[in-house]
Amino acid sequence: MATRRIIRSEEFVEASRGLACAETERMVEQLAELLAARPHWAPAIAGSTLRILHTGPYGKFPALRLCYRFDEETLHLLLVEVYDPLRPER
Repeated sequence: MATRRIIRSEEFVEASRGLACAETERMVEQLAELLAARPHWAPAIAGSTLRILHTGPYGKFPALRLCYRFDEETLHLLLVEVYDPLRPER
């Protein structure tokens, strides 16, 4: 199966630097590789090409929200952030 090339926005790179720990950064990189191969995992936001993948907290890993879009050749990583899954969305 062919995979897409991965492009990280400036906002994504900056947000990645602020993650909880190096293991979390590695987890995000592994998620990016998985999304490059299977970008439909996360649902699209209605009327948009934007998709948001949510992960739950697990052990020392925080819950994450990863925003991205894709086309046939490229996965565009737009933002990654730690969030509280129990807090209502705005």
